[in-house]
Amino acid sequence: NGAAHMFERRWVVLRTVPGIAAADLAVVSPNEWLVREAPYTHGGMEVHAEPAGQAVATALDCAPADPVLVMERQTWLHEAPITYTREHFAQSYRLCLGL
Repeated sequence: NGAAHMFERRWVVLRTVPGIAAADLAVVSPNEWLVREAPYTHGGMEVHAEPAGQAVATALDCAPADPVLVMERQTWLHEAPITYTREHFAQSYRLCLGL
């Protein structure tokens, strides 16, 4: 419907994946590029809720005090860190892990 469903901040370690600096991320998403060009060996994920805050509220069209789902992820290539991602999901978002 054109409404934003997620606000993402992503940090990429260029020392581990220098090729992403030249990637056209307007054509391919950072996630798609990383999965294709720098598959990770392991990672971690944490999920919790917290107030949206001003930047997230503006992006997701909610009030700053509204609770939103937050997912923090880290990926690694053996001992080298690849990414840290912090994603905030709109209140209508539903996370299903396995069925």
